[in-house]
Amino acid sequence: MKMKTKIILLVCFSIVVTVLTITLQTNVIIERSREKILELYAHSRIKVMNNYLLETSQELENRVYDNTCWDDAFYNLEEENIPWIKENITAYLYEQPNFQIDLVFLQKNDGTYNALYGENISKDDLIVTNAYKKARSGKIMNKEYIKIRNNVYEIVAAPIRTAKDETKTNGILLLGRAINEKFLMKLSGYLTLDHGEKINMVKNHSQSNDFSYHNNYMVVYHPVKDRDGNNLTWIKVSYDISNFDHLKYLVFKEIILTVILYSTVLAGIAMFFINKSMNKIQKSITQINAIAQGNYKNRLEEKGSHEMIELAKSVNRLSEEIETRILAQENNYLESVKALATSLEIKDAYTKGHSDRVAFYATHLGKVVGYESLDDLTNAALVHDIGKIAVSDTILNKPGKLTDEEYEIIKKHPALGYKILDASHMFKHIKYIIKYHHEKYDGKGYPDGLCGKDIPLGARILAIADVFDALTSNRAYRKEMPIKEAMEIIIEGSGTHFDAALVEAFEGIIYKLYEETDL
Repeated sequence: MKMKTKIILLVCFSIVVTVLTITLQTNVIIERSREKILELYAHSRIKVMNNYLLETSQELENRVYDNTCWDDAFYNLEEENIPWIKENITAYLYEQPNFQIDLVFLQKNDGTYNALYGENISKDDLIVTNAYKKARSGKIMNKEYIKIRNNVYEIVAAPIRTAKDETKTNGILLLGRAINEKFLMKLSGYLTLDHGEKINMVKNHSQSNDFSYHNNYMVVYHPVKDRDGNNLTWIKVSYDISNFDHLKYLVFKEIILTVILYSTVLAGIAMFFINKSMNKIQKSITQINAIAQGNYKNRLEEKGSHEMIELAKSVNRLSEEIETRILAQENNYLESVKALATSLEIKDAYTKGHSDRVAFYATHLGKVVGYESLDDLTNAALVHDIGKIAVSDTILNKPGKLTDEEYEIIKKHPALGYKILDASHMFKHIKYIIKYHHEKYDGKGYPDGLCGKDIPLGARILAIADVFDALTSNRAYRKEMPIKEAMEIIIEGSGTHFDAALVEAFEGIIYKLYEETDL
């Protein structure tokens, strides 16, 4: 079994044991603390009612804000555009059943326009309220609960202003919501989910407690107070507590869910750090596996705990040491191949310096077209004719035209070069460049008759550099050509022998290279 699996099972077991232990202890505490639990439950229900009142209050504030901090409202009130005001503010807010607004009062500051929507209420009832006065004098939104002719309202008032200049006002909008049967009906739907059975309003409540017990019912009272803290009315909700087991279950469930939640969070935090450590170990294992497969360049981050840092350092040292040795081997092997290429130049007098010049052309062309690894391209160019080491001097140095048989032998040198380099994985990035540098874009080249983009980009670059240098160098069977004449032949082979895009790029740099370099 993996270490990570063992740790996960241990954490899960600890959570289960913790939850079971707390469950048993909670059950005992609940049985011993019935009165206390009911008291806590009563306070929690009061909090639920309070949250509902806060939500409805906030919703009313939002309605006021949306209709007062509004340029259109400001300018239409300024012009006393009554149809617009009715359609968009006063009548609209009052008549929308979903808004549940029982009172709308809009007054222009200069008193030339007043609009009031509401039953059994007058303008004089509203202009004496603290909310109205504060909105008028302080130019800020204000709210309060008021009582008018035995009806309790929550009102919110704010000055009408422009969005750009909050100090510029021209009126007051006051919205109110009655705390009545309609309000209680909506609250009842909210509390039904909370097991409230009966809800109503009472004008007086003489007891000091916010809750009381009557037979099998717990009655909870929530006061509605004015600005000065005077009780205007009470919202009374009755809960059936005849089945205490149900109430016990609710409290029990809340406690257990809380325990499970916190246990899960703690377990998640623990698993996060465990996973973090295990991931670092896994990265170390992955890196070691990568080393085993020949990838030595990646490095692990040296951070975390002391042990993780030391592990990362050890793996990185291993990677660096192996990479250094492998690079040394690659360099030695490359030098050996270059030595063979040099011996080929000695063997074939007409190709002396050919590989260096081809590497020069190929590297510059590769840089222009954005070739990913110029080092690989340069190394491939330096040893691209290494396969000719297996071709006899007689054929290589023949002054006249080769026979068909001799030409077939010469055509084998790319595949022979590939075979020489394929003996070591160190040349996996350049062996195909060498193998296919005599392929033609139209598919008529050798050794495999590849065409178009199937030919590796490095081989397509090398093909142009190789032919161009051959044309501009002395050979056993002809003298060197001028650059212009050689480029005409290269251009003539565009799209057939060579990649047209590469030919165009090569033509754009070759003359400048000859001007800047002694070739």
